[in-house]
Amino acid sequence: MVTPQKVVSFTRSMVVSCILMNNRDAIRELTGFFFSVDNSVTIYEFRQLGKSSKALPFIKRGVYQHLSGLKTGQSYTVVDIKQGSTLHFKWVDQPCPDTVKGNETVIIKVTTVDNSAKALILFDGVPVQDRDDVWRRAHLPTTQEEYQATLLQRDVQRIVRSQMKKRAVKAYTGIGRELRKLAAEARDNGKLNKFELEKVLVDFHISVPDQKFDDLWETVDVTSSSFLVYDEFMRTYLGQMNEDRKMLVRRAFAKVDSSKKGVVTLEGMTKFYNTHSHPKVKSGELNEQQVISAFFSAFQDQRSMPSGRTYDAMLEVTFAEFEEFYEGVSISIENDDEFCNLVRSEWGI
Repeated sequence: MVTPQKVVSFTRSMVVSCILMNNRDAIRELTGFFFSVDNSVTIYEFRQLGKSSKALPFIKRGVYQHLSGLKTGQSYTVVDIKQGSTLHFKWVDQPCPDTVKGNETVIIKVTTVDNSAKALILFDGVPVQDRDDVWRRAHLPTTQEEYQATLLQRDVQRIVRSQMKKRAVKAYTGIGRELRKLAAEARDNGKLNKFELEKVLVDFHISVPDQKFDDLWETVDVTSSSFLVYDEFMRTYLGQMNEDRKMLVRRAFAKVDSSKKGVVTLEGMTKFYNTHSHPKVKSGELNEQQVISAFFSAFQDQRSMPSGRTYDAMLEVTFAEFEEFYEGVSISIENDDEFCNLVRSEWGI
């Protein structure tokens, strides 16, 4: 008698850490899972309830497609799940919080990836001698069109950031503030049209050659709708910090936002902001009051302030605004160690 063999099947999965990118919920930390058997994705939020933790569904398991860019309509694969990548999900029928559901899409930023699990998926059936090449190609643009789009994006960002460098904080926070204002007034789910977005750059004395602006626009607006959400426009045209810098900025905000509401007041930040250790205070270039005034005024539209006042202590600052401040700082500081030391000294982290 022949004993039938048991067939054991298993699904290779990869765990990723991520955060929500929708304004004041942006500091919300999530855990995602990618399943190679069907290229499906699911995302949970782990909450501490008393002595136990509970996994609350955020994005239900399913196969999801790119909603923007050159891959629009294509399903997410393991190649798309990497540190720093941005994933978009339509919020319809999702169990995510009500605070997100005013937006057309849920935007998730991947912060860390279990690369050992990712390697198992990528290297399945691949000879050892070919694995380095497979890993390298998995983290580069996959088509000539994507490669050219990447080069174009870098070129436009170089043009924009070179014009912002001497006034980077003021320009970056000002552009973000103006775009949020326009988005709040927009009827099309907060999306802004191409001409509105380009005009904001012009208003801040930033010039991009027309052909380059149009060519880059086509790489993100592949459906030719002539509309984009403001934060995608900022990421595409202004650029953003690398993930190591972003993680440190998130730690700083998490320290200030102890209640995890995703929003703090300027007054609430005063007990955490350490001006004494600021490099410009140590060098004698500025005194402590000048440093804190410059920091707070960056979040305030000076046009709306009464004469003689530089900031409103009760003004609420969201994580998105806090991060935009440091995006501006990041433009003016090229060295990673210098930037990280500055953030650590300012917030004691």
